Amino acid sequence: MDITCFDYDHTKHKTSFSGMLKSSINYLFEFHEVDCEHSDIDITWDINAAHYLCSKHSELDNNDKAMFYLNYINNHHHTNDNSIKISSLKKNNDIKSEMIVEIINDDNQLRFDYLNDEGIKNDATNKINSALLILKKNCPFAYNEIITYIDEIYLTSKKDDCEQFMRSGTNFYMWGLIMLYANRVNTDIYYVEHLIHECGHTALNVIHAEDKLVTNDPQQTYSAPLRFDSRPMVGLYHAFFILSRICDAFSNIQRLGYVSAQQLEEVGTRYTIAKEKMFETHNIILNNAEFTAKGKEIFNQISTKWDLETSC
Repeated sequence: MDITCFDYDHTKHKTSFSGMLKSSINYLFEFHEVDCEHSDIDITWDINAAHYLCSKHSELDNNDKAMFYLNYINNHHHTNDNSIKISSLKKNNDIKSEMIVEIINDDNQLRFDYLNDEGIKNDATNKINSALLILKKNCPFAYNEIITYIDEIYLTSKKDDCEQFMRSGTNFYMWGLIMLYANRVNTDIYYVEHLIHECGHTALNVIHAEDKLVTNDPQQTYSAPLRFDSRPMVGLYHAFFILSRICDAFSNIQRLGYVSAQQLEEVGTRYTIAKEKMFETHNIILNNAEFTAKGKEIFNQISTKWDLETSC
């Protein structure tokens, strides 16, 4: 299955990941000697999060915490109807917000703040829905990928003392969730780019769960065109994959043009920037990456698409 383009079987790809997670969830029920009340749990981002936290606290012998999250899985069975909920991340708002903060804190990624402004939330919600409509009209396979994988979007704000903050983010242990920085200056096209960006990570993480893609020392870092800080090779690999998809989406929007003239101008600007960064990232990877077989295959598929040098 070639996931470097948008036109592939999204449901099959998600099902392969869900199957792995369901097996692990079933093991946790057996380990804690609890009967699972649902024979077929639908894998949504909060079930992923509860699974991770149950596993984490089981390993730490925090049985009360582990049972809390196992009971969450048992009691929050629901079916994903391909609709995306948009919420504000608020402090101590509910168990889902608490799970988000604990998991991101485990990854040392707390570079955002809570969003309490309903006006900003409503503005971002309208623009995100507009961004989804733009993709539906101009890049329908990308739109279908998003609504297949993403259950919920949480909106955040910027910490006052934080120069580098999270404009958007995903986390493997919350597969199906996207976090987006909300600000009135953000445009519909801004959200198009970040939706494509984070859904790309979500798609690639299914493969990355079983294949390292690159075997470089994770302590070794490299200049990262998408970031101010240097990143390990796997981070650059993800960036190359993401930038190709952003360019793909913007190329489709330019070709079909179902946007306003102002939006089309912004698409052109963002496309040019993304393409330059993609080429820069390609060169760093080509000269430094130690690929797995699958990692090389995906890298070469993307490189061929953009007439770039492939890895031998």
